[in-house]
Amino acid sequence: ISTGSYNEMRMMKRLKPAAAGIGALGRMVPLRVKFSLATFAILAVIIGVSYYYINHQTTQRLYANLEDKISALGTTIADQSAGFMLNRRSDVEFDELIVSYLRANPELRLLVITDSGGMVLAHSEDIKNIRKPFRLPDELKGVAAEPQKSVLTHTPDLNYQRVPVKAGQQNIGNVYLTYTTSYIGDQLF
Repeated sequence: ISTGSYNEMRMMKRLKPAAAGIGALGRMVPLRVKFSLATFAILAVIIGVSYYYINHQTTQRLYANLEDKISALGTTIADQSAGFMLNRRSDVEFDELIVSYLRANPELRLLVITDSGGMVLAHSEDIKNIRKPFRLPDELKGVAAEPQKSVLTHTPDLNYQRVPVKAGQQNIGNVYLTYTTSYIGDQLF
């Protein structure tokens, strides 16, 4: 009973019947567990997306670095070859040049230096090809490379690049590089 000078507070409990279909995450699971599960799900999504993004960026950077390395390597070999051609060096010196680059760069598979007429001056696989017309290996048949552009071949993880050998503005030969990208997978995992 309430009067003007006296307030009264009453507490009443009204129970409703349990609603059908609330399930396991309804009233039966405490709020603390629901919060933990939601936090775990959000963190799992954030970690998964971050891993994918970082892995993708790292892989792309490794491939881009390899492309840059091969382009620089091709230019260096072409510049050294131009000096060798202009000074009329021997076949042995050309062979030593190729062997030293193959040993220092394990991603290189094939390295061939030709003159402007297409005659082989140095070949990394077989010295019997020296002073013969250059023929592309079977895995490079039908692949045309623009100078300084890497081209994928028909064989997975095998790329091909042609670099012109120049003396001033005159093209005096070509350097043909075949290299693999398979070692990048070894670096990633």
